[in-house]
Amino acid sequence: MNTDNVTRNTVSVEEVHFDCHDAQQEALFLFQEQPAPGVLFIHGHKSSAWGSLLYGKLLQRAGFAVCLPSQRGYGFSQGAPDFCGPLTVDGVKKAVDIFRHDPRVGGKIAIWGISRGAAVAAQVITQMNGFSAAVLQAGFYDLQRDYELPKANGLEGIHRNMEREIGTDLQNGLRERSAIHFAKQISCPVLLLHGSEDKNIEVEQAYRMDSALTAACIPHELKIIAGGEHTLSPEVRREQVFPFLKKYLMS
Repeated sequence: MNTDNVTRNTVSVEEVHFDCHDAQQEALFLFQEQPAPGVLFIHGHKSSAWGSLLYGKLLQRAGFAVCLPSQRGYGFSQGAPDFCGPLTVDGVKKAVDIFRHDPRVGGKIAIWGISRGAAVAAQVITQMNGFSAAVLQAGFYDLQRDYELPKANGLEGIHRNMEREIGTDLQNGLRERSAIHFAKQISCPVLLLHGSEDKNIEVEQAYRMDSALTAACIPHELKIIAGGEHTLSPEVRREQVFPFLKKYLMS
């Protein structure tokens, strides 16, 4: 593992590179002066760790230690993307292990993912214990259902990405990336956020995950943002995400 200290817009950022499977992966760390609860933020498509730095600064300003991994094939993380698949999930899990064992992280940690990042975060919390909270925003939780939607609804590009990145045995690949099938393995409270007018990922994904969490008796909150699109407003962060994280990490 290699670590570099970088100053960007007066914010001190640790840039960490580590090996996972056949490719070197990247994560950024932002810390407090004293050990503090940690939040991992997982970006969506067309972003990266550096592209998520605004979220990192906001979380740091709120009093958290922060980890911003780049998903496999994004930013400076090497390797081909596998559409929220096991190689991407393993890279994030390794970042979790590095982050949670850093002495500057004070005990409790949470994970927050957006879009593709929410699909990845949902899988991570089905495979790892030790999280105190999770925020899943505008994500895929049943990829089989999404893939079955009519191509005419404008999702042709997303479906092509699924086919290209998952490759052979598409149906099994879609299922293994669908957290609704493994919800009973989650061990932390979950906040589900989705815009009612999301054109990229239908709001039905949030309802289906809500049903899976309810059936598994996992404590959770479902917040459908009326009129909200795929990218939700800053007010949602202030009114929903940050109070939820502080409730479970700082109480």
